[in-house]
Amino acid sequence: MNNVINHKADRPMRYSLIDPLTVPVTIYSSNPYEDHKTISAKLLDFSQIGVKIAFPEEVVCNSDIRLTIVIDELGLQFHVIGEVCWCKPAKDEKWLAGCKINPGIPGGIFDRLVSGGIRDRRSDERSEESLYQCYRRDADGSCTRVVLQNHSSGGFCVVSESPGEVGTQFCLDLREPSPVVVTGSTQWQIETGKTYIIGCSFLDAERDRAKLISFTEFHRKDSEACVI
Repeated sequence: MNNVINHKADRPMRYSLIDPLTVPVTIYSSNPYEDHKTISAKLLDFSQIGVKIAFPEEVVCNSDIRLTIVIDELGLQFHVIGEVCWCKPAKDEKWLAGCKINPGIPGGIFDRLVSGGIRDRRSDERSEESLYQCYRRDADGSCTRVVLQNHSSGGFCVVSESPGEVGTQFCLDLREPSPVVVTGSTQWQIETGKTYIIGCSFLDAERDRAKLISFTEFHRKDSEACVI
C-alpha cells in the first residue's frame, strides 16, 4: 500500500489523510489597514514542505498563512507558516489550494504524522465491506476477532479490540460461508477509544485480493438472498 503521490526521487513524499482534518488557517493581509482573517479549512494531504487544503472560499496566491494542526490521538499540537502557491475551484463550492511551508514541518513531528496512521497509503478506489466473521491469526498463534472495513488493490483495513504491531505479518481468516485465508502485513494503526483501526497490505496482492473479492461477493449475494 503506497501512498506516495509523486514518485520522483528529487521531490518529497506526499501523504493523503484517511479523513480530511479540520484546521484553522490564518491568512495574513498584505494591506496594513486590513485585519488578518482566520478560516476553518480541511487539510487533505501533506509533505514535509507543503500541504494541500480545501477552503470554503477563494484565497489569494502568494498570501502568507499560519496553519494550526491538532491531532489528539497522536498528542500533537503545532503551528506552521507558509505561502499560498496556487488556488483553484473544486467541487461543492470549495477551493483547493497548495501551500509551501517554510521552513517545513520539523522532522520529529513529521515522523509522528507519517507513522501515526492518520495518512492513507492507498490512492486507489476502495470497496467498503462489513464482515463480522473475520479473525486475525498472528505468527505466535494468537487469534483475534476483527471487522473488515474496506479493501483496495493494495490492502485492506480492519477494526480490532486489541492492537496489532506495525511490520508484522499475519493471516486473516474469513470463516463464513467457507474458509478463506488472506495473508497481510500491518502498516499502521490508530487507537480510537476501546478499538483500533489497522491498515494492512497484502503479501501477495494479486492472489490475496482475488480471494478476498470472491469471498465478499459471495457474502454479499448470500445476505441479499436472506433479505429477499
